[in-house]
Amino acid sequence: MHKVIDFGALRTEALHDFFSISDQNVAVLTDMMAIEALKQKELRHYQASLEILSRNENRVVILKPSGVAARLRPNPAEFPKNLIDWEATSRFPAFCAQARAPSGPQVLQHIDENQNKARAFVAKVTTNIETMREAVTATLSNFPSGVLADLRSGCITTYHPDLLRHIRATGEAIAFGQFAKYFPGDKPPLPSELLSWLPLRYSTALYALGIRWIIDGGLSSAKPDKLRNDGLDMFYVAYGTAFDGVMSEDTKLNGIFDLVRVALLV
Repeated sequence: MHKVIDFGALRTEALHDFFSISDQNVAVLTDMMAIEALKQKELRHYQASLEILSRNENRVVILKPSGVAARLRPNPAEFPKNLIDWEATSRFPAFCAQARAPSGPQVLQHIDENQNKARAFVAKVTTNIETMREAVTATLSNFPSGVLADLRSGCITTYHPDLLRHIRATGEAIAFGQFAKYFPGDKPPLPSELLSWLPLRYSTALYALGIRWIIDGGLSSAKPDKLRNDGLDMFYVAYGTAFDGVMSEDTKLNGIFDLVRVALLV
């Protein structure tokens, strides 16, 4: 089993148990997790976050950066193996050995070099957050009539078949538009082929998140930092649907993952 690991799960018993239950279990690490880890200001906290992973360093795979993954053409035969950065994965045990050093000079250098990149990425996402808010709001204008009231009243759940089909169809529509931008002039893939493209999974997750915001009545009033963090969390959801799930202690993230996983099967 290959599970995507949320940063918040790195020091948990759940991760320890995951490795203990079966020697076939593998932790999948994303660039989002790395960005969160780089927020830590002290080396000892960074080392603590790596402790369980470093004890199982040969059962960890590192994924390609999300921007690189988005530019991989849909390829059902290779998906999700084509998301894995095999070179970075092969270097992980050596990195763990460096991180275990008392002073960790090479790790400190790694943190210093990459913190600025992480800050720049988060700043870029933050500056685009209003565009994302507007895009999600516009897309949600196609929400099935009367469904929102039924959701808020509890008459139906987000797992209603009509809503699941709507989420899947909207995610596909957004992804087809993105495909045309990434690969101008290329013949659009079949919907079944599009499933092997990360942006479809992220678009579906982001739309499901938008529905969650609308149900909670918080999209128009939500603070930019909250929208940004929720949007970044959807990368865990997208990658989790490509592998065997996501390990997280975030209730909202887990709920949206379950919803998206089912919607993608419709």
